This record gives sequence, C-alpha cells and structure tokens, in this order.
Amino acid sequence: MAVFIGFAAVIAAVAGFFLYFFFKRAAIFWGLPEQGKGWKRVLAIVTAVIAVPVVNLFGIWALVVLHIAGFALLLDIIQIIAKKLPGEKKRWEKVYRSGLFPVLATAIVIGYSYWNMKDVRVTDYTVYTEKEIRDQGYGICLISDLHFPTTMDASKLEAYCTEISKKEVDAVVLCGDIVDERSTKAQMEEAFRILSGIQSEYGVYYVYGNHDRAHYSNSPPFTEEELQHAVEDTGITVLKDRAEALNNEFTIIGRDDRSAAGRKASEELLQGVDEDDFLLLLDHQPVGLKENADAGYDLQLSGHTHAGQMWPVGPLTTLFRMVELNYGYRKQGNFQAIVTSGIAGWGYPLRTGKHSEYVMIKIRKK
Repeated sequence: MAVFIGFAAVIAAVAGFFLYFFFKRAAIFWGLPEQGKGWKRVLAIVTAVIAVPVVNLFGIWALVVLHIAGFALLLDIIQIIAKKLPGEKKRWEKVYRSGLFPVLATAIVIGYSYWNMKDVRVTDYTVYTEKEIRDQGYGICLISDLHFPTTMDASKLEAYCTEISKKEVDAVVLCGDIVDERSTKAQMEEAFRILSGIQSEYGVYYVYGNHDRAHYSNSPPFTEEELQHAVEDTGITVLKDRAEALNNEFTIIGRDDRSAAGRKASEELLQGVDEDDFLLLLDHQPVGLKENADAGYDLQLSGHTHAGQMWPVGPLTTLFRMVELNYGYRKQGNFQAIVTSGIAGWGYPLRTGKHSEYVMIKIRKK
C-alpha cells in the first residue's frame, strides 16, 4: 500500500508540475502579463490544489486532470514536430497556446466514457466441444463486475434481468464483483435478490470476486457471512472451491477468488468429478489458463479486468503481461476461455477501454 501511495504521489506531482506551465502559457495567451509575478504565485497555488487530489488515482477528478495533462503533452509533442516543419503556423500557434484543446478534448472523452459505460451490449460466443452433450447443447449467460450500484440502479438491473430471462438460457453464472466495498448491506441484498429472478433451467451460480467481500475497506458495510447468507437466501448457488453437476453430462466448478487465502488448486477441484462431463470453470480472475487446460477443463469464464475500463490500462496490462487475457476469447487445444469486460465498472461510471456487456454463450457438440 505504501508503494502505491508513493507512486500516486509522484504521478500527482509530475502532473501538477507539467500543468503549471500549461496553465501559464494559456494565461499569457489570454492577456496576463508575461513578467507578472503575482498572478504566477496564485497560479502555482491553484495548480497545487488541482494536482493534490490526483493522489486518489481511482477518483473522477484524477481522470479529468490526467486527461487534460495527457492531451496537453500531445500538443507539446506536435509543437516540437511543427517547429521543424517549414512555413508559417499562426493558426496552430493559437491552438497550441490558447489551452482550449486539452480542456475540450477531455470534456468530450469524459462525456463519451459516461455514455459508453451505460450502453450495455450483448456479446455472443459459440464454443464447440467433442464431449458427448445433448444435441441442443447449452446456453449460458455470463454476468460479471456489476459493482452495484456504481453505474445502474435497481430498476435498470431489473430490466436487464428481464431481458435475459426472455432468452431462455440454461444457466446464469455470476463471475464475481457483483458488489464491492462501496455497496451498502441493503444494496448488496437488493442486487442478489434481483439477479436471482433471472429465469433459467438450472438456476443461477455465483463465485466471489476480489471486491465482493469488501476487503478493501477499513469499515466493511457487511461481513462475509452476511454476504453468503444473503446470496444463498435468494436461491443462488455459491460455488466456493466446489463443483455442482447440472445433470449427468455437465458440471460447473467454481473457484474462490485468487485474493482469498488457501484457495484450492484447480486440479484438486476435479476430484470426484466425472471428467467425461463438460467441465465449466468459473474463476473471477483470468489466471492459470495453462494450468486449467492441463487439468482438463473445457471452458473457463472470467471477468475482473473490465477490459482496462479506462484506456490505455487494457493495452498496458496486456503489453506487460499483468493479465493472461484482458478480454475476449482464447483457445488452447480442447480448452477455451472467455473473459468479459463486465456489465458495469468499478470506482466511477466511466469507460473508454471497452464497452459494457453481458455475455451469451452457446455450447454445442462438434
């Protein structure tokens, strides 16, 4: 935690230092005296006030400030290139020195990210198996990373649940982070009550995410026991390092979250399971893909990544291999994996990394 706070402080300091010169250049363009010392002192104080809250990197204010700084930096790079090109650049100089572009571009991006988070799409996948399953196959609905009620209220969630019920799926799987440390106990109970109402042949199954148990709060709004009881009281099946056979050919195995101490190895969870069944693994975080493939699982469903949520987090986590699969579909031999971007997001109702979604999966015999 101390390392992260130190990193956030460095980011805030660098952003503040850079923005001071950006604001000074714009102020001079709009008529303040270039040699004036009084207003520059005031500007330094104002910039510090703007930059200090950036220490909370997961706050909306940090996103706004960092986007302005990012667009301003982009203009500086263009300015360096422009100076080396022949010809007059009076119009460009006005754009560069006025400071309007970074502010307007940030407003557009934040506005788009708010709309994009609310625009929940349906993403469809069809996976094939050589296992002997019924001819009509199975339909699974995957919902993850709701973080209720960060981006939607109860009525909106009920509307999506009604929409899913009409699709007549065989099972609904909740792949973690349905609630988090910002959800009240009442909101937690409400979220699972609504989700339990989705109509499906075999019911609703749930695995814990890293946020569900509110471990990131010094004063959790509910205990793990209260969470488990609330979920089970709705009729949702909690799969915490255990398997549940839907019938004589299809088994769902749910892992406890990677953040939990003492969770079992994925291979251990297959003890006593008929490996001729189609084996569906639910694991909130998309990790251990090779391990799970070697263990004999057929399909893994995960969330957690939010597909980056705010660009460029997704490309960076992929580049530096911080996650094994940031978003989408992967096949390794007979093993397949799907990672959803989530039906919502964490921290703030903003998303530029990818769209929000719930996922419909058709499992068919090859």
